[in-house]
Amino acid sequence: KNTINTMVDTLRSFASEVTRVAKEVGTEGKLGGQAEVKDVGGVWKDLTDNVNQLADNLTTQVRAIKDVATAVTKGDLTASITVAARGEVEVLKDNINEMIRNLRETTRKNAEQDWLKTNLAKFSRMLQGQRDLQSVAQQILSEMASLVDAQHGVFYTYDDTESPEEPLKLVTSYAGTRDLPQRYKLGETLLGQCASDRKKLVVNDFPPEGLRMGGALGEARPASVVYLPVLFEKQVKAVIELASFRQFNEVHQTFFDQLTELFGIVLNTIAATMRTEDLLKRSQALTQELQQKNAELNEKAEQLQMTSKYKSDFLANMSHELRTPLNSLLILSKMLYQNSEGNLSEKQVEHAKTINNAGTDLLGLINDILDLSKIESGTMSVDVSQVRFKDIQDDVQASFRPIALSKKLDFEVELDPDLPVAFETDSKRIQQILRNLLSNAFKFTSEGKVQLHIGVAPKGWGRDHDILNQSDMVLFFSVKDTGIGIPPDKHQIIFEPFQQADTSTSRKYGGTGLGLSISREVAKLLGGEIKLESTSGQGSTFTLFLPRKHVPVKTKAPNIPRRTQSVTPVEDAAEVVPAIAGREETLLAPLPNDIQDDRANVKAGDQVFLIVEDDITFASLLLDMVREHGFKGLIAFTGESGLAMARKFKPQAISLDLRLPDMEGWALLDFIKHDPELRHIPVQILSGGNHPQRAIRMGAFTYLRKPVEREDLMSSVLRIKTFVDRQKKTLLIVEDAATERSSLVELLSGEDVMVREAATGAEAIEILKTQPVDCMLLDLRLPDTGGLELIRRIQDEIGLLQLPIIVHTGKDLSEEEEEQLGKVTSAVVIKDAHSPDRLLQEASLFLHRVSSGIDATKQRMLETGSLKDPMLQGKTVLIVDDDMRNIYALTTVLEDINMKVLHAQNGKRAIEALQKTPGIDIVLMDIMMPEMDGYQASREIRKMENFRDLPIIALTAKAMKGDRERCIEAGASDYIPKPVDTERLLSLLRVWLYKDK
Repeated sequence: KNTINTMVDTLRSFASEVTRVAKEVGTEGKLGGQAEVKDVGGVWKDLTDNVNQLADNLTTQVRAIKDVATAVTKGDLTASITVAARGEVEVLKDNINEMIRNLRETTRKNAEQDWLKTNLAKFSRMLQGQRDLQSVAQQILSEMASLVDAQHGVFYTYDDTESPEEPLKLVTSYAGTRDLPQRYKLGETLLGQCASDRKKLVVNDFPPEGLRMGGALGEARPASVVYLPVLFEKQVKAVIELASFRQFNEVHQTFFDQLTELFGIVLNTIAATMRTEDLLKRSQALTQELQQKNAELNEKAEQLQMTSKYKSDFLANMSHELRTPLNSLLILSKMLYQNSEGNLSEKQVEHAKTINNAGTDLLGLINDILDLSKIESGTMSVDVSQVRFKDIQDDVQASFRPIALSKKLDFEVELDPDLPVAFETDSKRIQQILRNLLSNAFKFTSEGKVQLHIGVAPKGWGRDHDILNQSDMVLFFSVKDTGIGIPPDKHQIIFEPFQQADTSTSRKYGGTGLGLSISREVAKLLGGEIKLESTSGQGSTFTLFLPRKHVPVKTKAPNIPRRTQSVTPVEDAAEVVPAIAGREETLLAPLPNDIQDDRANVKAGDQVFLIVEDDITFASLLLDMVREHGFKGLIAFTGESGLAMARKFKPQAISLDLRLPDMEGWALLDFIKHDPELRHIPVQILSGGNHPQRAIRMGAFTYLRKPVEREDLMSSVLRIKTFVDRQKKTLLIVEDAATERSSLVELLSGEDVMVREAATGAEAIEILKTQPVDCMLLDLRLPDTGGLELIRRIQDEIGLLQLPIIVHTGKDLSEEEEEQLGKVTSAVVIKDAHSPDRLLQEASLFLHRVSSGIDATKQRMLETGSLKDPMLQGKTVLIVDDDMRNIYALTTVLEDINMKVLHAQNGKRAIEALQKTPGIDIVLMDIMMPEMDGYQASREIRKMENFRDLPIIALTAKAMKGDRERCIEAGASDYIPKPVDTERLLSLLRVWLYKDK
C-alpha cells in the first residue's frame, strides 16, 4: 500500500512538473524552464531528464533564431543561425540563413547600383556646360581615381589634325611622370590597341619587372590596369588609362562602361564647341580685315561689304538701296514716254522707253540676286500644291510664242500622253526654272527651233540621287534648242553664279550668268536636278528631273547672328519677294484638290466668268451658278491672283468679294476700272457692308450685300449674262436743249452703243419703263421736273436703284446739292471746256465699252480724260521719305494730276508738319528712315485724336513677306511696295480719299 501511494505521489509530482514546463513553453512562451521531480530514479528520472532536454533544446534554438532576427532588423546582415538542429527546425534554420544571405546580396547590389547612379549623376552635373578639354580631362581623372581607388591615370584625346599618323595626343595625367609619351599611333601599346579595337582592355597580372608606379618615397607594380575607349557614335574621342594597387571589381567595371558613354557625349560637345569658336574667331578676324580695307566707306557701305556671314543682311539692305533710286527712275521715265503733254519727239519717247526698260531689267537682276541669297542661306521657302501640266503649257506658250515669232523660230511644247493630269511641286519655282531655261534657249538660238518636251522619265538622272531613285514616278522637262551650244569643258562652270561659257557671251548676248545657277539650286530644293547635253555649235538640251510627289529637302541654314535692330533680320531677308516685276509672270494660284474650275479647258469664243472670292464654299456655289448660265468659271482666292487671271483670260465678267486676304477689294476694283484693257468688264460686287452707291460710282455693274439669297445671286448672274450677250449697250440722254442733245449723241454714240433721247422727265420715265437702259445722262434743268426729283422717281417708281446716272449740268452746285447728288448719282460733270472728255470717259466706264470698239479720235479723248482725276484734284498729300529722289518723282506724278504735295524727310518732321499744316488729306509714309522710321511715326500719329482716321499708305523698298501686315499693325491704312506702280498708287489714293470723304 505505501509503495503504491509513493508511486502515485511521484507520478502526480512528475505530471505536475511536466505540465508546468509544457505550459510555460507551449502556452506562455517562457523559455528556460526545467521540470523538478524529487526523489526519482530509473525510468522516471530518465523521463524527467528527457523532458528537460527537450525544453532546453527548444530554448536554445528559439533564442538563437531570435538573436539573429533581432540583428537583421537592426541592419546587421552578417549574422547567421549556428545552433544545432534537426528536422523541421533545421529546415527553418537553413531557410532563415538563406533569406539573410539573399537579403545581404540584394542589399549589396542595391548599394552598388546606388553608388553607380550617384556617381554617374555627380559626373553628369560636374561636366555640364564644360567647354575646356584640359579642364574636363583633369576633373575626370581626379574624380575617377578617388572613386575607384586608382593611383595612376592618363588621358589621351583623338586628334588627327596635326599628326594623322599619331592621332592619340596626351591631354593630362594623374600621378604621372615627366617622360609620358605625348602621342601614340593606333595599335601602339595597349593604349593604342584599345583605341584601334574600340574595346575596353583590363590587365590584372603584371610581371615583377613590368609597369611600376608610386611617388618620391617608393614605387610598386599595380595589381590592375584598365584601358577605356571613349566613343561617340562608334568614333573614338579619347582613351583613358587607370592603374591601381588593388584589382578593379565588377562594380568599377560597370561604372567604367557607363561613364565612358557620358564622356563621349561631353567630348563631342566640347569638340563641336571648339570648332564653332574657331570658326567664329576666323570669321571675326576676316570681318576685321574687311573693315580695315573699307574704312573709307560710309557705315551703310560697310554693312553691305561685310563677310559672308552677313550676306543675307547685306542683300536685304541692297534691295532697299537699289529699289529707292530705281523707284524714281521707273516713275519718271514712264511719265516721259507717256508724253501726256505731247511735247516730246518720237525719238525722245523712244529714249524714255529704253530707260524704263533698262530699269525694269535692273529690277529683274535685283530679284535674281535676292533669290540667290535665299538659296545660299538655306531659307528659300517651298509652297507645294497640285500643278497642272496644261497650265504650264498654256503659260509658256503665252509667254514665249511672241518671242519665237519675232526671232522667226519654231517653238513646240509637247506633253507625253502618259503624263498624269498634275503633280506636286511649287508652281512659282517650277515656272522660274522653265522661264530661265527657255529664255536662254531663245537668247542663244538665231535659227531653227526651241522645244519644251514634258514626259515620264525612265532614267537619265544621277545614280546617287536618293529622292529621284525612290520616287514612284520621275518627270522630265526637256528644253532643247538649235543654238550655239556649249563646249563640254564649260558644262560645269555655266551653273556657277555670274558665269557664262566665255566672256564674249556676256558682251554679245547680255545677261548676268545667274539664271542657271538659280535654276540648279531651285531644282535641288524641289527634290530634283538639271542635266545638260550640248556640243559647241550643235545646240543644247537642258533636262529638269522632278519627282511626281514632292519630298521635302532638308536645308541647313547658317546660324547667322543678328547685328543691330537697324538691320533687317536674316529670317526676313530670306523671304524677300519681288515687288512689281514678275507679279503676273508666275503660274496662276493653284486650287485645293476638292475644287476644280475651268482654267484648263477655256477655248477661244468661250464666255469666262472670274470669281475672286476667298471663301471656298461660296466660290464653289458661284462656280456652279455661272456654269448653269453658260459661262466657263475661274476662281481666284486673292486679289493678286485675281488680277493675274483677269489679265491672262480677259473674262467677260468678274465677281469680286471686297474682303480679300492680301489687298483691299475696293483697290482692286479701282485698278480694274482704270486699266484700259480691263475697265470694260462688268464687275459684280459682293460685300458685307452697305455701300452700293460707292461701288456703282467706281464702275461696278451690280452690288450684292452678304449674306445674299440664292435668288438674288441668280438674278444678278442672269442680268450679267443678258448684258454680255447684247451686242449694243443702251444710253439714255435726257436733255431739253436739242442742239446740246445732238452734240451729246454725236460724242457718245458708236457701233456698240444705241442712244435713246428724251427732252423731258416724262419721256425719260416712259423709256425706262419700256426698255432696258444701261446708263443715263441727265441734265438737271428740265422743263417738267427737277433732276433730283426725276432720279427719285426712277428709283422709287421703277426700282432702278443701281442704274448708273451721270449728271451733266452747267449750274454751279452748292455744297448741299453736291452732297445730295453724290448719294444718288454715279458722276457729276460740270459743263466746261473739258466736259466732253469727262463725259466720254464716264459713259464708257458705266456702259462697259471695250476700248478697241471706240474710234481713234475718241480713244485719244479717253486717254486725255484719264489724266484728269476729279477725285484727286485739289487734295493735299504729305510725302514722308528720306530720299529726295523719291520725293521728286512722286511729287511730279501727283502734281501732274493737280494734287497739292507737302514733304518731310523723317517721321518726326512728318508729325510736326501734320500739327502745323491743317487740311492734309492723306500721307505716303516711307518705312526705312533715320531718326524715326515709318512704323514708329504711324504709331505716334494714331495716338493723336485728330489723325486717328487720317489715311496713311506705307511705302517700302524692302518688299519683305509680311510687310503689309506689319505696316497695318503699326497704324497704316494700306501698303504698296517700291518701285511704286503709279497706277496702283493712284488706285489706293482714290480708294482711301473716298473713304475719308
